[in-house]
Amino acid sequence: MAEFTSEAFDKLFADHYEKLYRLCLVKTRNTHDSEQITLLVFEMLWENRHKLPDRPDWGGWLYKTTENKLHEYYRAKKKELQYLDEILHPDSDLKYEEPDEATALPEDIQKQKDALLAQLTPEERQLYDEIYREKTKYKDIAAKLHTSEGAIKMRAKRLKKKLNRLVKEAKAE
Repeated sequence: MAEFTSEAFDKLFADHYEKLYRLCLVKTRNTHDSEQITLLVFEMLWENRHKLPDRPDWGGWLYKTTENKLHEYYRAKKKELQYLDEILHPDSDLKYEEPDEATALPEDIQKQKDALLAQLTPEERQLYDEIYREKTKYKDIAAKLHTSEGAIKMRAKRLKKKLNRLVKEAKAE
C-alpha cells in the first residue's frame, strides 16, 4: 500500500470520523471514551498503512476495526466492574453481570466509581488504570516502573485494601 498518502488519509478521516464517533457514542454513552476509540482506530490505520493490503472499501475496515475496539472497551469495563463489585460486595454470592453493549453504566454507578477513584493518589490511580483499564500484566508494569513483579503485586494488594476501606467508609456515611 505504498500509495496511501496523507491526502487519502485526510479524506477517509473527513468522510468517516463523525459516523464512527457517533457509533462509539451510542455504544459507550461517554464522549471522552468515544473520541479516544475513534481516534485510536484512525491512528491504527495510519501506523499500519504500509502493512495493510489495498482495499476498495476502507469504510468497512474502519467500521469493523471500531467494532473490535468497542468489544475491547467492554471487556476492559467488565474486568474493572468485576473488580469494583468484589470490593463493593465482598460477601455477596451475586457477581457482576456484563451489560448489553447497547447500554452504558448507569450514571449513578459511574459517579460512585469516579468518586471512589478520585480518592486515590496519582500513583495508585496509575496502577489501577494499568491493571483494570489497560489490562497490563504485573510483569509489564514492573518493567515499566523498573521494579520487581512482587513489588507490583504488593502495591496491587495494598490498592485493593485501600479501596475496600474507602468503600466501607462511603457505606457508613
